[in-house]
Amino acid sequence: MLVRSLASVRKDCPTAEIIVSDVAALPETEALVRKTDDQAIYLGHVDNIGFARAVNIGFQRVTGDYILVVNADVELLPGTIKTMADYLKQHSDVGLVGPKILDPSGGFVTSPRRFYRFPLTVLARRTRFGNTRWGHRFTNEHLMQDLDRDQEHAVDWILGEAMMTTRAALKRVGHMDERFFLYLEDTDWCWSFWENGLQVFYLPQAVVREIESTGEINKAYKQGITSVNSKYTRIHIRSYWRFIRKHGFGHTPRVKVFSRTV
Repeated sequence: MLVRSLASVRKDCPTAEIIVSDVAALPETEALVRKTDDQAIYLGHVDNIGFARAVNIGFQRVTGDYILVVNADVELLPGTIKTMADYLKQHSDVGLVGPKILDPSGGFVTSPRRFYRFPLTVLARRTRFGNTRWGHRFTNEHLMQDLDRDQEHAVDWILGEAMMTTRAALKRVGHMDERFFLYLEDTDWCWSFWENGLQVFYLPQAVVREIESTGEINKAYKQGITSVNSKYTRIHIRSYWRFIRKHGFGHTPRVKVFSRTV
């Protein structure tokens, strides 16, 4: 996976500064990175320090004006980097953009999403309530099933699998909140962009594709992460409550941004 991901980034932008921030790193991974791309900077972390922490360490090393965060199990289709960078350059009121994400079979991944309506969205996503008519309603609302997938849109938040920002926006918004060890760190970060007056946009003209993975988290999703016996469900729920404690139940910052611009 990592080899394909690295190769796709280098092919899409030959001059890119590539930083690999690897959690729970294996000894052979660094050699693999060196063999695949001898220009890449490898940052190996022995412990699983979490997604947000790993990304933030990478942020500290970047020198470019446009910063792409992409998972190691995602490959870029041609033109992705230029499309996102050009959009950010042309729209100063937009701070973060995310591409259309396809699964390994070419299906649409619901990356653009609405902020959670606590507790109903959580119940719809993580309990049998999701199988009811009302549960389907809240799930569809959260996953923006009404969205035209082929049109760019301002959205509440996008999945952290692939997203691009600028150095200027990062300085204004700040890094990811490392208290979110796993899950909702991307939701919280997007909230911060809106809170600081910068919009988050979904750009379907930029496309990435997930690479088939046999990782533990991917297996958990395939087997049904809604089970309370899954450690990932428990981590997800803890992140939900941490998000609530931080932001409460009130209006989203997106409402504030649009109220200032209308």
